[in-house]
Amino acid sequence: MRIGRGIRVKKLLGEGVLRILRTRNLVDKTLRIKRNGDFLVIPLTMEVQREELRKLGVEGDLVVEGFEEATSTPSLFENLRNVLSDDDLKIVPRSYDVIGDVCILQLPKELYDRRKIIGEVFLKTMKNIRMVLNKTEPLSGEYRVGGYEVLAGEGSMETVYREHGCIFKLDISKVFFTPRLSAERIRVASLVKPGEVVCDLFAGIGPFSIIIAKKNPSVKVHACDINPYAYKYLVENIRLNRVEDRVKAYLGDARELSEKSLKNVGDRIIMNLPMSSEMYLDAAKNALKKRGGIVHLHVFLEKDTDPDEKYARISESFRRLGCETKLLSSRRIREVAPFKYHWGFDIEVKPENAELQASSS
Repeated sequence: MRIGRGIRVKKLLGEGVLRILRTRNLVDKTLRIKRNGDFLVIPLTMEVQREELRKLGVEGDLVVEGFEEATSTPSLFENLRNVLSDDDLKIVPRSYDVIGDVCILQLPKELYDRRKIIGEVFLKTMKNIRMVLNKTEPLSGEYRVGGYEVLAGEGSMETVYREHGCIFKLDISKVFFTPRLSAERIRVASLVKPGEVVCDLFAGIGPFSIIIAKKNPSVKVHACDINPYAYKYLVENIRLNRVEDRVKAYLGDARELSEKSLKNVGDRIIMNLPMSSEMYLDAAKNALKKRGGIVHLHVFLEKDTDPDEKYARISESFRRLGCETKLLSSRRIREVAPFKYHWGFDIEVKPENAELQASSS
C-alpha cells in the first residue's frame, strides 16, 4: 500500500475521465485504480489543481488515498528518453488521442526529423495500438477533416472505437471525431428524458445520437450530417449498435433539413459544431417543436471572452428569430488550443408567444 494523490469520480464518468487523463500521462500506472461503490479513485502522477482538471473537462474530488502497487513496466516517456535528447523530450506532446487502435500525435516542427523514431516508440510501448499518425494539417473545410501522415504501423486509417458501451467505426482521415467529448456525450445523454425526440444537427459518425439512444430506449433521435463519409459511418454505427428503431440518419445540410424533414420535431437539439454553430440558430429554432425545447449549443471562446457576454449575444440572436431564452448551464468543455476553449451552453428556447404556440400544437 502506498499513499498517493488521486481524483475521485463517478463510475459512470470513469471511462471518459481515464481516457482524458491517460492521454496527458496523468494516471500513475504504478498504482491500482480503487473502486469504492459508485466511485473510482484514480491515482495521479503529479499534483494538479482543480482548475487544471476543469480545463480538460474533468470534474471530481482531489484526494489523498492509500493505493495498491501495480506491476511496473517502462513508461512511454522512459522509452522515449532512450532515443531523444533531453531538449527534444521536453517538447514531445504530453497530450495525444487514441481512437480505437490508432494513436494520433501532433508533433512540433522541431521534431520533424525524429518523427518516425517517435512513432515507433509509441507503437512498441502502447500494446493496444496498430498505427501511429501525426496530424499535419488542422481541421478545415465543410467536413472539418484534418491531414495526417503515418509515423508507424500499417493498414488503413479505419478503426473501431468504443465508448460508454457503444462501438463506432470511422476513418479519421475522412470524418471529424474526437474522444475528448466523451464526458460531454454521457452528460447530455443523462439529461434526455423518456419519450423525448432529439435532433442532432451535426451528428458526424453518431456518438451523441447513438449514446443517447442506447441509454434511453424510449427516445427517438434524428441524426444528420452533410459529409457523405460521415453519413456512411453513421448508418453503419446505427446498425452495429442495434438502434435502428430509435435513430434515423439523414444526409444533408442541417438548415435545409430543419425546414423539411426535421421541422418542429425536436424536444432537444444538439449543435456540436463549435466553429460555426451560431450561424445555424435558425435551424435549431425550426427543428424545435412549436412549444420550444432545449438547445445544447457548442462554441469556441477565446480566453478573454466573457461567457455571459457570449450568451447575451446568442440570446439576442434567438430574440431576433422570435424566441425567448433561459440559460440552464454554461461550462468549459475542453481547451482546444492555448487560450482557446470549447464551450457549451444548455439553453431553453421558446417562442415569444409560447402559450399561443402550445395551445395550437
